[in-house]
Amino acid sequence: MQSIASSQPVASPIEIKGTASLKNGQILFGKVNKVFLNQTAEVQFGHQKMVATLDIPLRTGVKYWFQVQQPIEGSVVLKALIPPI
Repeated sequence: MQSIASSQPVASPIEIKGTASLKNGQILFGKVNKVFLNQTAEVQFGHQKMVATLDIPLRTGVKYWFQVQQPIEGSVVLKALIPPI
């Protein structure tokens, strides 16, 4: 798998050891496991799960390409890039 507008290759599974390892602009492929009320969702990248703030409403059980935006300690903002797969 190749990277898309990212300085890091996108691999499967993606190892995320915390939000500090995510970089602004990084592209990830993940599945939405759960959606919560306050525009947050549990998103899974490979074997790693995280709770992220979403820029638009997404559906559970669907895979999306995401771009990391403004990673802040303890919080990640994800932007869905293309229609679901």
